[in-house]
Amino acid sequence: MGKHEKSIEGHKKYCWAVYFLLLLGAIWQTNRFMPSWMFSIDHWLKGAVSLIPFKTIAYYFSSLWTGSLNVSIPIRFFTMNLIVGIVLGVLFVIMNRKASIIQMIAFSCLFFTVFEGTALLLKIRIFDVDAILLRTVGAVGIYKLIHRYVLTGKKVIEV
Repeated sequence: MGKHEKSIEGHKKYCWAVYFLLLLGAIWQTNRFMPSWMFSIDHWLKGAVSLIPFKTIAYYFSSLWTGSLNVSIPIRFFTMNLIVGIVLGVLFVIMNRKASIIQMIAFSCLFFTVFEGTALLLKIRIFDVDAILLRTVGAVGIYKLIHRYVLTGKKVIEV
């Protein structure tokens, strides 16, 4: 193990903590004007926790199809969650080059579940399993692309 690898090895937990805190801060900045009623016990029991997979995604697609919702809301939901996942995927490749895809999926799901739970408890946002799914897709997708085309040296297009 080289000097640089030992340096990264000693700072991994700090990198994950900084990413987690930056993510919380970014979410807090974008959602800090949410009304207080959204975090009442009644609302928590009715809508602050979305545990049904694909419920939010299906709602946004149907709203886009019918035009019943401002287009920027679902676009923001999809892009922001995918971007957050992509950042985690890049960071994961940097920190764990030899990790398997199963480890990546497990880590991503666990990381984003803890993040969503923390954000809910801090009253920053609701807990949405679809956000976890989209972030995990973004993280695993970029992880696979980097692992396949950058780390193994395969060409994108064979001539």
